[in-house]
Amino acid sequence: MRGKAKTVKKKKTAVQKKISKKTNKKRATLIKKILGSKKKTVKAKKSGAPGRRGVGAPKSKVKKITAAKKPVRKTAKKISATAKKRRANARKAAKKKTLFLEDKQLYSYLENLVGEEGMTVVKQVAQKERSDVDLAEKMDLKANIIRKHLYSMYEAGVVTYRRHRSKTGWYTYYWKLHPERITNAIHQEKNTQIKELMEMLEYEKTNHFYQCKGKCTRVVFDEATDLGFRCMKCNKPLEHSNNVRFIKDIEDRIVNLQTPEEPEEEKKE
Repeated sequence: MRGKAKTVKKKKTAVQKKISKKTNKKRATLIKKILGSKKKTVKAKKSGAPGRRGVGAPKSKVKKITAAKKPVRKTAKKISATAKKRRANARKAAKKKTLFLEDKQLYSYLENLVGEEGMTVVKQVAQKERSDVDLAEKMDLKANIIRKHLYSMYEAGVVTYRRHRSKTGWYTYYWKLHPERITNAIHQEKNTQIKELMEMLEYEKTNHFYQCKGKCTRVVFDEATDLGFRCMKCNKPLEHSNNVRFIKDIEDRIVNLQTPEEPEEEKKE
């Protein structure tokens, strides 16, 4: 009995071996298929194409990305357009600030005050507040000449300045022109001129004058008596001088200063 049992066991093991071989082959083929499908899905993920399970970037997302790029270009164009508008507005504002120079009365006053050379400084300061250092760097004039023109305008009350102290301790002066003060400065200058001419007119009317034929000197009666009615330069006799024309010239100048100037448009009409 023992010998028969042993033979049965040996047959079972042989059958089991055959079955195991078949199952192993099937498993191997299945594993290969599974591994092959995984590799494909990995490649699909890397390339961005959809895999078997729908893995990868969908078409809708691609469209959204491309649509998001277009507005960036539009915003860049908008920014450039706004920058151009700002530059144009800045130029217009600069022109508006220098429009007062088209008035001949204002221009002639400033030109008499600082000269043709100083008018270049006036145009620079009229646009915006500038420092004398900045003006010296941008202009062909020397710093001391620029300061001379600025101080002459400051004395007339047309220009103001503010002082800024840096960390190193140096002071920088920033200058600003006020066009609305030019008319006041013109009126003040006219008033001082009228006052001086009135005093001169009164002096001419209340005194008698003497001078020689060569017109070296012109003196009052009291001075002529002290000199013995002799010219102190050429020693020729002093004669009475008629000052009627001189008085008339002074009166005309006073009238011209007192009468307000008409605008150019009314003169053309």
